[in-house]
Amino acid sequence: MKSIVEVLRATGLAVVLVVLIVGIGFAQGNPTVKFEAPQNGATVGPDVTLKWTSSGATIVSAKDAKEKTEAHFHVFVDKQPSLQAGQAIPADDPQIIHTGATSLDLTGLAPGAHTATVVLGYADHTPWEPFTMDTVNFTVAAPATLPATGGTRLVLTLMITAVGLVLLASAGVLRWRRS
Repeated sequence: MKSIVEVLRATGLAVVLVVLIVGIGFAQGNPTVKFEAPQNGATVGPDVTLKWTSSGATIVSAKDAKEKTEAHFHVFVDKQPSLQAGQAIPADDPQIIHTGATSLDLTGLAPGAHTATVVLGYADHTPWEPFTMDTVNFTVAAPATLPATGGTRLVLTLMITAVGLVLLASAGVLRWRRS
């Protein structure tokens, strides 16, 4: 029969191991995702690069994932995420981009307000639990335009000048010499 001291030592060692293992799990915490660019509220051109960082999860492209816990990103562009635990994020929506990268180039955005949300997802496209995401709002500036009168005036001036040169040349006032 084991003595009380031996039982306490064995039990105490087991308790210490459990506390260490659980403590390591809690120390790692939940994964994070955070936009770096553009700055929230920034005004940008029609082409913008979204950049974000993440920690606490192994990131791979969805097609390369071997384990459910290998994560990738879902970037919602001008679309509010409607997330449900255990329900896959749609793969056939052009406003939701699936990627293992931490940046995304958006080109030709229309002038006005835009929103992008990056959501961490499992290999099976379900959102990470607890939901891990970040949102950035930005504005695409309207393109600079010439005043309507200035542009029209320039074209009209060029046309009148061209017609005048043709008339002068046909009247013999302007002559070109061959060298």
